[in-house]
Amino acid sequence: MSKFEFLSVLVSVMIGLGLAHLCQNVFLMAYRRRLNFIDVPLAGFTFVVLILNWWVFYNWHTRVTWAFENFLALVLWAISFYGLTVSLFPPDAKGAQRAGDEHRWFGGALLIVVALDIIQTWMRDLLFQPWYYLPFVLHYAVCAILLIFTNNVWLKRLVSWWLFLSIVLWSLVVRRYLLG
Repeated sequence: MSKFEFLSVLVSVMIGLGLAHLCQNVFLMAYRRRLNFIDVPLAGFTFVVLILNWWVFYNWHTRVTWAFENFLALVLWAISFYGLTVSLFPPDAKGAQRAGDEHRWFGGALLIVVALDIIQTWMRDLLFQPWYYLPFVLHYAVCAILLIFTNNVWLKRLVSWWLFLSIVLWSLVVRRYLLG
């Protein structure tokens, strides 16, 4: 078993747990009719982020030499995706009416995901390939900061829908047609 295969099991488990947590809570909220115009696009954004990064992780399969720093960064990167789903749907909420601060936690978790994504991209020497990757990812940090510090419901809706639409465009248009 190669080091990549060894690591890919853990990454797959963490992302799989995140997907299971996300689906369970979206289905539960739909069943209880508690979906709203902030959580739905944030759940969609999180779903696409998990799937996209699971796919992107495969780019590490050509790495020949591995260092512990690579392993550690990728483990933390994978764990951050699970943390993103838990921050959106905390385990104790179970579809109940929530206090309203979960979007702050989601914004904080998104900042961590962005930082670790930049680190893992830098470790592959692709931080500026394409040149617009870094500004694109950093704009997610701005969105995360808005979710952390705003109490305005309309701004939260706007940010959540922007996150969802931009990641769909990035994954289905930019990555496919502009990056080849």
